[in-house]
Amino acid sequence: EMKIWIKWEENCKDWVMYELQGALEITGSLDGLLIGNVVFNSSGNPVLTIGTNQLEGKKVALKKPLAVIKKKKISDITPSLSSSSSSPLPSSSNLEYDDTPKDISPATEYGVVGVVRHKYEFKSRPKPVI
Repeated sequence: EMKIWIKWEENCKDWVMYELQGALEITGSLDGLLIGNVVFNSSGNPVLTIGTNQLEGKKVALKKPLAVIKKKKISDITPSLSSSSSSPLPSSSNLEYDDTPKDISPATEYGVVGVVRHKYEFKSRPKPVI
């Protein structure tokens, strides 16, 4: 049995997912790349413009929300103290280490940084923009 601890981050935000049909062919790195622009028309539906193509979509609620998590490494040692001494600093004689996996690090912690509750779905074929 393996336990996975998930921590809710303080600045957790609502995220949105974009679902496209087909494939985007991009050469080079995606880092900092502007793929397209999304605007909302008068009826509140999203319109995505990629280059000279325009796609119309709709907002869809997800049946189950998705958590966006970030993996963190923790390198602390968490000893179990069994001290009857009044000394604020533990000495080697009054420290007892528990050898269970939960008390020995390095460990991994997962933090929830966002929640996806809706997606914008673009199913139709693109229209050329002239």
